[in-house]
Amino acid sequence: AEEKKYLDLYKNSVAYRNLALRSGVIDQSPEVVSRNAAAKKQLEQLYSHSLLKKSNSARTLSSKKYFYNLYYKRSLLHRKWNEKSCRILGEWVNYLEEKQHFMRNFPELYLRSLSRLLGAYDFTGKQPEAEATYDKSKKYFLALPQRQMTKTIQQAFLTIITNYTGGQLYFIKPEKAVQAYSFLSQNISPDILNSELSIVLFINLSWSHFLLGQYRDALSFVNKIIAYKTNFRTDVQADARLFVLIVQYELKKHDLMPYLTRASERWLEKNSYAPKNFDKALIEFFKYKLPKITSAKEEKKALEDMLLQAKHAKRGFSILYKEFDFESWLESKIYGRPMLEVLKKRKFENIPV
Repeated sequence: AEEKKYLDLYKNSVAYRNLALRSGVIDQSPEVVSRNAAAKKQLEQLYSHSLLKKSNSARTLSSKKYFYNLYYKRSLLHRKWNEKSCRILGEWVNYLEEKQHFMRNFPELYLRSLSRLLGAYDFTGKQPEAEATYDKSKKYFLALPQRQMTKTIQQAFLTIITNYTGGQLYFIKPEKAVQAYSFLSQNISPDILNSELSIVLFINLSWSHFLLGQYRDALSFVNKIIAYKTNFRTDVQADARLFVLIVQYELKKHDLMPYLTRASERWLEKNSYAPKNFDKALIEFFKYKLPKITSAKEEKKALEDMLLQAKHAKRGFSILYKEFDFESWLESKIYGRPMLEVLKKRKFENIPV
């Protein structure tokens, strides 16, 4: 009987591992799935597997690790976040916290569980819970002995800061994102901090500085992304190629805009990111209209035309539409108000962003 029990547990672990391996072959990077309908369909089939229906189906530590990781990835794929998501991902954190020897011996496992829970809180708008999870992760990370400060541990903490900074953008608190980066830069290796794994973190920081009106800092972070010569997260690199034009415009580099715009167009074309309707309007403004504008009145009129287009645009009107609020930015330019102020007003008045 005892032998059968161990055999069943072994089979349980293997089943979850195989499911994770099969999904990992397809889901190597988010942009692969978002741009490949066949890959997305394959993942949806894998994620509908009976092993992922209930958390108690996972009976070993290894199985549980795979279950909660796959559950998080499935939620990301479907963009489905709710109270249940937070509860299920919180189960994993609670399980590890109840087993103190797991927290001592598997710090990467615990940090990644906190990172996923933090992401769920961000997506569901649970700001106090997100803040508490972030504080808990910082205290745990700082308390780790030096011998455990390995590359993988630092990378796990990097994902926590990445999720936290993304959440602060959602909560319209960019100053907290900047503070979190300051803390991170003091506590992990520069080699890890400046690796391609920081691409999402850097775009979060670029947007954060932009909202704070710190355009040179925003440019510094977006240029870090542009400097990468990698196929990793080309979706974020595409964001950066368009966003850098907006940052340079704020820095009043009007003479350079035609050249910078052509450089962005070439990258987008080379990497099969066709500019969408609003992107084309933005490119036309920077490349052709702006160099011919001779007065503030003309510039304001061009911005008003783009605002009208943005307000009537359909979902998916820009490569950047999920990440950047064009309406708030254009309103801030037209009416001479800080974008952060406009964003907060729109959120307070429950205007969709």
